[in-house]
Amino acid sequence: LAALPGSAPDWPERLLPRLGLLALLAEGFDRLESLPPGERGDVLAAAGWPLRPGDDRVSDEWLVLGRRQHGDGRQRRLSTWLYGLESGRWALLEEFRPARRIEGVWLPTGGVSRATLAFRPSAAPLPALPEAPLTITAESGRVPKGLDITAGIAAYAAARAANPWLRRFPLLLADVIAEPAPEGWRLRDQRGRLLPLPERFAHGWQLLALAGDRPVVLFGEWDGSAFTPLSVAHDGWHDMGSWKSQ
Repeated sequence: LAALPGSAPDWPERLLPRLGLLALLAEGFDRLESLPPGERGDVLAAAGWPLRPGDDRVSDEWLVLGRRQHGDGRQRRLSTWLYGLESGRWALLEEFRPARRIEGVWLPTGGVSRATLAFRPSAAPLPALPEAPLTITAESGRVPKGLDITAGIAAYAAARAANPWLRRFPLLLADVIAEPAPEGWRLRDQRGRLLPLPERFAHGWQLLALAGDRPVVLFGEWDGSAFTPLSVAHDGWHDMGSWKSQ
């Protein structure tokens, strides 16, 4: 928060929501014992409290739809998004590893694993842990039904209303086209709705080359201001994280 004042012309608009979330977090702690289990879990998770999975367990065939990693020089956070082909549930697996050590399991985008996931307590449950190590049993070209931009943003709004500290939300968008714009790149759906891509999105021309002039199905993360594509369905699933920047 201290770094925001004066950092950009819109810094007041960026600072105010964060102050609101901080005030809400303090209010949540003041009433922690009276909150429902899901809301209590969200408050504790927002404060960085490690949570164990609760009783929400789902057995399903989980389709790997996207992977992303973040690092601060010392460690990497690996995020993997899964979609339950039978339940329609989303799940987020997160793992922390030393930045300079290559180890662990890297699940391929488009792979399917039959497994049981245990979700952490939340009013909008996404983070989960597998009850046993995941093993990819098949490669699937199956494309779940996606949403248009209006429906996708409505789903995000509902999840954010349930969990105000939700930072990333999975969106599977159907029939969208990437197009250049004065401020960078954006997506357009069949109804003409627009969704901004990250300011430095580096794969716009590759998406256009892959799809030609046809709309595609894209999976990615929406953070309330930009959509970050992670995979695209075109004759199978393509992991965009492995693409070279243009």
